[in-house]
Amino acid sequence: MTGRRSLLAVVVALAALLVSAAPAAAHHCRASSTSRGAHIVYRTSEAVVFSKGVYTYGCLYRPGDVRRLPTEGGEVHDFRQAGRYLAYATSGSAIGDEFDRVYVLDLKTGRLLNTYSSTFVSSIVVKRNGSVAWIQASIVQPPRDSTEAWRELHKGEVAAVEDTLLDRSAAIDPESLALSADRTTVSWTRGGQPRQAPID
Repeated sequence: MTGRRSLLAVVVALAALLVSAAPAAAHHCRASSTSRGAHIVYRTSEAVVFSKGVYTYGCLYRPGDVRRLPTEGGEVHDFRQAGRYLAYATSGSAIGDEFDRVYVLDLKTGRLLNTYSSTFVSSIVVKRNGSVAWIQASIVQPPRDSTEAWRELHKGEVAAVEDTLLDRSAAIDPESLALSADRTTVSWTRGGQPRQAPID
């Protein structure tokens, strides 16, 4: 009887340990983002992004693993999170081959899903499957009679190596990008008029 009680006590202890594991992991994410020297720069109900020292980190509250964000050495900005994926823009440091990029990072595994070349990103949206769209400054010289900066809207699909240009105009509102409620289209305004395109 004593042996059975001992075995039962071990089983109960193991079960309690397993039950407490998930909250502990979630606590690790929260504790890291609020630790001394950490500054929260973006937060949702599922994830948080914070800077500490010269690096930027992100984590899902569950499972709670903290990931250091890959960057090009410059400013990291325009964070958007959906599900396990975090999309953000980074500015190159202008040293060597470090350029502006859009990143899509899997916060659950720490795997970098995709990177895209970009220039002065002003807004980003991301889907729960990792597809992303963004508005950036145009890399094409505007006509000589244009006095406005041109902007471009790009999208990147999960399986795509290169991004797709959706629109280019000086009349694109740089902060008008939005994802539809059913997450099948992206919308923006050009010259005050709404426009949209599908996103897989």
